[in-house]
Amino acid sequence: MKPSLSRRIIAKTSLSPSPTGRLAILLFSWLFSLGFAGFLPPAWADDDVLRLITNGGYMVEDGSGRFQHREQELFVPASTLKILTSLVALERFGPEYRFETHLFLDGRGNLYIKGFGDPLLTSEAVLDIGKKLVAMGIRQLRSIRLDDSAFDLQGETASEENSAKSYDAPNGALAVNFNAVSIMVAEKGTINPGEPETPLLPLMRQLGRGLAPGTHRLNINMLHSQPQVSATLRYAGELFTAQ
Repeated sequence: MKPSLSRRIIAKTSLSPSPTGRLAILLFSWLFSLGFAGFLPPAWADDDVLRLITNGGYMVEDGSGRFQHREQELFVPASTLKILTSLVALERFGPEYRFETHLFLDGRGNLYIKGFGDPLLTSEAVLDIGKKLVAMGIRQLRSIRLDDSAFDLQGETASEENSAKSYDAPNGALAVNFNAVSIMVAEKGTINPGEPETPLLPLMRQLGRGLAPGTHRLNINMLHSQPQVSATLRYAGELFTAQ
């Protein structure tokens, strides 16, 4: 059931690179494709070479057709997929596309936040949203309610794991700081934020217990979430509340 809303705020950020950045992405992708596909001589497709290819497949244009090796096998996605993902996003959405986060305020002081996949919803962006709310005359909130239903994700997404590594963090329609938490543990066990932009959050104290002294950047999925709220939404809620 939708609340009766009196105000609607939209925060926008962009992933579109500068013209120079777009050229770099395209050029790198072009060189990547030439270096690993178009310029490979047919002689490379012998048995000795095939034995060396254990973590992927490739395709070679030899002038008379295509030579394929392990092209139908499934592999764990690698970081090079980010290049293709960026190109697809630019082609489908265009360079002027903006990822939006919608905020609604009802007459009782409840703030509703609905995410639409903004990957740059960082601590700085959340703080900027808080400042804009203050500039609108909002001084107190009764509650913050989060909505990540824009992504109908079922189960774990590709490359997502419950490891401590930040690059295994989950995806989602409403995710802050790339779903990674930076924590600094002092020699005496005191836990502080690992970056000045992010305030100390309750979940940092929970994640930091038992960690060795030093700075850690952790996957939010390490957090054992409560049944009624995911670790991702808890992170977003605590950060918006603090900022």
